[in-house]
Amino acid sequence: MRRASRLGFVASLVVCAVLAWPAGGSAATPNTITIAAAAPDTDNCWPFGTYEGAGDWSPYFAFVYQNIPPFQLAPGDTVAFDVGSPNNVDITLAMAMARTTANGNDVNDGPFTTVAGPQTPTSPRGDEVEGNYELGWKISNAFAFPGGGLLIRFSDPSPAFAADLTCDASLTGAVDGTDASGFFVARRFSDPDGVSPWDGGDSGPIGQFRISLNPTSNEFTVGKAKRNKKKGTAQIPVTVPGPGALTLNGKGVKTRTTAGARTSVASAGTVKLTVKPKGKAKRKLLDRHKAKVRVSITFSPSADAGHPAGDPSTRRAKLKLIRL
Repeated sequence: MRRASRLGFVASLVVCAVLAWPAGGSAATPNTITIAAAAPDTDNCWPFGTYEGAGDWSPYFAFVYQNIPPFQLAPGDTVAFDVGSPNNVDITLAMAMARTTANGNDVNDGPFTTVAGPQTPTSPRGDEVEGNYELGWKISNAFAFPGGGLLIRFSDPSPAFAADLTCDASLTGAVDGTDASGFFVARRFSDPDGVSPWDGGDSGPIGQFRISLNPTSNEFTVGKAKRNKKKGTAQIPVTVPGPGALTLNGKGVKTRTTAGARTSVASAGTVKLTVKPKGKAKRKLLDRHKAKVRVSITFSPSADAGHPAGDPSTRRAKLKLIRL
């Protein structure tokens, strides 16, 4: 038996069950960036109070902003506008964004990114509450904004909204570009191609908005373990969505500290965690050629690109080790 142990053993892992739980404690909350007017006012029906058909604000409408802080939108984040009175039909529009060539002008620096395709926002008709940013578009395409001048463009109404000819004065924001906040420039509309130079426009009103950046994802997957016949260990591939830390724990498994074996992860990808038996589990492998262990793998995502750190999540697995 001792001679066999000197020849080495292999750990063959069979995952009997894998379950996932978030760690205890309060759920992480989004980071928000609010672009609000110093003297907000509710007035004007473009673009959320009416469509009014061709020849009015269609087919493209854009708000022009300046001095906007940097942000990075990821799928699932939200960009929400504020209205102070409800519309008479559901609002459905696409939203696109572009930086400007200079802070304070209206010239798009390259193509627009459609951050949300034609979509009915949360609270699709709005409400009478100023400052609650109830018209929320969920982001479907990533957009990295370095700061400065920003264009937010609307287009592609649903048939129901395109038929809305009732002008409900609902938009909440700055009266015009003279608002003391320094964020607001102008608005552009009735443009056939939706890019600079614009065919129509004026100084306002200009909508105030809020960006909500979700906590980083804590979802991860555990792959099939790979055996090392010479060392008698195994490696478990773990795929994570972004930076953070992985911790391996378990009875009968070697760890570097009482808190577990912690591995830093710099970016999204796959990390291999090594499982080494110890104590009673190792003795069983030497004497009986098999042992069962339970391991816990916890991923603790880090804050990333303005998104707050997500809550840790854990997957637990039952492993059967076999020595040949």
